[in-house]
Amino acid sequence: MLQEHVELVRRLQQEWNRGERPDPPAKFHPDVESLPLRAATETDIETGGLYDFKDGKTIRREDFGSKQKALEAVRRAA
Repeated sequence: MLQEHVELVRRLQQEWNRGERPDPPAKFHPDVESLPLRAATETDIETGGLYDFKDGKTIRREDFGSKQKALEAVRRAA
């Protein structure tokens, strides 16, 4: 993953954690697809997601609910 993509995700997460909602045209590709956690429940547990990028902007994000599940999804796809 490109370092610029890592930094983009970090900035988005920091903004979200501060209660700020990102400006979609500035941070997300016009064709962005966001896939929510499939069995959503309200929780204080950290989430884990996978991001795809196009033209330096997020084009797809899928939430897996935990870092471990996100890493397992990457391993299955490899």
